[in-house]
Amino acid sequence: MKTIRNGALAILIMLSSQVFAQESSETENEFNTWMELKLKKKLNRKFSFYVAPQLRLTEVSTLDKYLLETGVKYELNKNMSIGALYRFTGDQKSDHTDYYHRYGLDLKAYEKFGRFEPEIRLRYSNITDFNDDSSQKYMRYKGLVAYDIPKCKFTPFISAEAFQQLSSAGFKKIRYGVGGEFKLPNGNYIGMSYRVDYYLDKFKNSHIFGLNYKIKL
Repeated sequence: MKTIRNGALAILIMLSSQVFAQESSETENEFNTWMELKLKKKLNRKFSFYVAPQLRLTEVSTLDKYLLETGVKYELNKNMSIGALYRFTGDQKSDHTDYYHRYGLDLKAYEKFGRFEPEIRLRYSNITDFNDDSSQKYMRYKGLVAYDIPKCKFTPFISAEAFQQLSSAGFKKIRYGVGGEFKLPNGNYIGMSYRVDYYLDKFKNSHIFGLNYKIKL
């Protein structure tokens, strides 16, 4: 479907134009590492669910947050799905731990054009991935394009995602990503990524290095 391909590329191009407006000599940069294990099970032709524990570290070794996310997905057709997720988060403070409950509803469209695999995801949630003590409602708009390299088990991708706070109708940040997944002989995947969060309401950027392992049950 041309709409999926053009829509994913349009989101990537539109959001990329915001990068140069954000940089300043006063910009604060922070560095984080996210590690995730994802267990996925397909129940039937339409339904699947997953469980994904995750650790988030500041710099390299200091635990910032730990969380457990679970979700379900229903395939509407070969190009579109809907889903719901729940996330429990433990936020490590200096003298205590705060706990949060998060949820999200997804609508995703995807297609394959030759070797390119674009997708668009719309998410309504109170999951922001920053300021986890806030329960504001957000719309998240994500575009992603993966490329299937011939005779190669590694699949690279690029992505961009905008976070819109519904109470103010303003965008809080844009997340850009690049990475890839390597398919293992047993059908599982190991992946790595680098993402940058550009905050639009303050001079701050977050650099996120991600490692993930996906297991099909």
